[in-house]
Amino acid sequence: MNVLAIIDYERRQEEGPAIADILSGLQEDECTLVELLPESRRNDDQVEGLVTEHPLSAPMPPGWLQRQRVQENLIRDLGRDLPHVIVAFGESAAAMGNDLANEIERPLLVECWHARHAKRPPVRPQRVTGYFTASEGLANVMRERRLHELIATIPFPVRTPDDFSTDTTTAPSIAILDADIDPNAAQQIIDGLKIVIEHIPDLQICLEVQEAGGGRIWRHAERIGILDRISSIRNASLVGPLVSDCTLTIMASSDRRSRSVTDLAMSRGRVVLRADHPMLSDQERSSQYILMEASADHWARAILDLLADADTRSALGNKARLQIEERNEPQMIKKTWKSLLEEAVGNVTYPFDSKGSTATTRSI
Repeated sequence: MNVLAIIDYERRQEEGPAIADILSGLQEDECTLVELLPESRRNDDQVEGLVTEHPLSAPMPPGWLQRQRVQENLIRDLGRDLPHVIVAFGESAAAMGNDLANEIERPLLVECWHARHAKRPPVRPQRVTGYFTASEGLANVMRERRLHELIATIPFPVRTPDDFSTDTTTAPSIAILDADIDPNAAQQIIDGLKIVIEHIPDLQICLEVQEAGGGRIWRHAERIGILDRISSIRNASLVGPLVSDCTLTIMASSDRRSRSVTDLAMSRGRVVLRADHPMLSDQERSSQYILMEASADHWARAILDLLADADTRSALGNKARLQIEERNEPQMIKKTWKSLLEEAVGNVTYPFDSKGSTATTRSI
């Protein structure tokens, strides 16, 4: 099967390694893969593929006057071996995939990963063959709203390490992800950490912030006197093994419904904390620490309790590890992707289950 995978700049920055694992799985399953990536932002740079040596590239998104010419060039570059199916990762990628799928009359599968996609997916339902998401909670809401007949739940593939350490002798550390997506929530967490630092002076803090929302958070940390205690990264997914070794991982925002780095942390027996959210699945609620009220005091109390109670932390970490071992097993994920692609091109196979599932809203 020929597969065209379109990945835009933003999604590659957010989940590049995880998407590369997905595409490698497709190649191992004897799919002929072509990657379509954004043109380099510097004209003299060659575009590097995630898993292929010679990816296609195009302006993403193209200007209005460029769209037709970009489509014609891509169709020419694809040659006679047009894809059987197009898979889009990212909103700009989805828009380009929509244009190309209409032009060459091929099925289109579009990724959903943000809470807003439950109301407004990257491409309108009538224009896609199906949606896929790594978030069971988001998929459930989309199915309840009957956005489409085909909504697949496919977690990121994660290889659970054979050995992992819950060593409590090292200095405790906390990774805070998606801080700039919800600066108000991030500020409450930082206020809570000020209280924690008073009790645990050697606490290490790693904060994920992008350029856009970082300034406000840094100013707040400086104002309350803990800026010198915080180190920052722009993209946790690119340093996943490092971040996933932190004692605790805090999701500052639940709007981005799926993060491969949290799956990686859970696979290593780490505890993930997050505020309650209507799209949390039963699995997430049972294997993560959920705050029903996300005030600074509640964050501080939860963090202090977990850091002081190694037994509770270990029990929750083991539960998280077992869930990832069952839900994110790479071979199972490959099989689910194969089923989804076959259904997209008309070769329907059933049944599907919820641990990597292409469950539909129609009766079969």
